[in-house]
Amino acid sequence: MVEQSESIASLAAALVGAQAEFEPVDKTATNPFFKAKYADLPTIVRAVQPILAKHKLAIVQMPGMDEGADTLTTRLMHSSGEWIQSTMRLHLAATGSGGITPQVQGSALTYARRYGLSAILGIVTDEDDDGAHSSQVQKSQQTASKPKVDAQTISDAQRRRMFAIAKDRGITEEHLRQIVVGVTGDSSTTSVTRDNYETIVEMIENGEVPKSDRVVQNVEAMLARGSYDHPDAP
Repeated sequence: MVEQSESIASLAAALVGAQAEFEPVDKTATNPFFKAKYADLPTIVRAVQPILAKHKLAIVQMPGMDEGADTLTTRLMHSSGEWIQSTMRLHLAATGSGGITPQVQGSALTYARRYGLSAILGIVTDEDDDGAHSSQVQKSQQTASKPKVDAQTISDAQRRRMFAIAKDRGITEEHLRQIVVGVTGDSSTTSVTRDNYETIVEMIENGEVPKSDRVVQNVEAMLARGSYDHPDAP
């Protein structure tokens, strides 16, 4: 939220003069997460304070609350009494116990002060990565939201194809179960691996039934572990 005095004519003229004298701020700190260089708050203040004073400008930054949320207001003032200010909400990261410590608040305030000061004066204090960091975060979030698929088991589309072929060949449920059990040792089609998929499809197409001794052995093993059920419908 941006607010200002009724007139900012004198302030605007003074800011124009100050901006003409601002030098590039040295980026002496490094973000450990993104490995990017930036200018920390003390460095920015040392760079701009003498120039602001020369043009009768001053900065005041005040923490506050808005609808229960922590905020920081950055106000640029001129000796004429004119002012302009911007208020931003602080995003406080909870600790492992779920609480907000004074250290967390202090860190968020310092971060907000640095960005609020840079923004209101129109100076650049970070490396311009053309949105790479935010894109990287977004890409990571999208990747994390995608369901994980077991690379060893067949897809739903492959299961539907297997059932469709069985139906087309007049293969009964019992016959299909015998084929699946004979090949995999498990009656559930959701556990069919990609390695076994083509073998099962070929047997369905040829109307083959695994040798009875192999089926009996696999069924006995499944009964022993209590996992013999009808195959899943697609």
